[in-house]
Amino acid sequence: MRELSENVSPYGDTFVTHRKYKIFYNYHKKHNEWFFIVYGTNKAVRYGYPCLGSDWHKTKEKGIDWAKALIDHVLETPKAQKK
Repeated sequence: MRELSENVSPYGDTFVTHRKYKIFYNYHKKHNEWFFIVYGTNKAVRYGYPCLGSDWHKTKEKGIDWAKALIDHVLETPKAQKK
C-alpha cells in the first residue's frame, strides 16, 4: 500500500486523503495525544460539516490507521438493506 501524502488545507489544517475522504489531525500538547477527525470534504471541523468520526491517539500512525479503517468500513457497509 502506498504512503499517504500530508497536505495542508486553505485554512491551515493538516490532513491526508484516503479514498476521497480527508483525515484531519493535530497534536495537542496539553493532552500529549493526537486528535483525528474524518470528513468527506476539504473543510475543517470549525466550519460545521458532518464527519464520519473522531478520536484521540497516542501516535500519528495509529490515528491514521484508525481513520483509514473507519473509512474502509463505512464504504464497505451497505447503507440500507432492501426487503
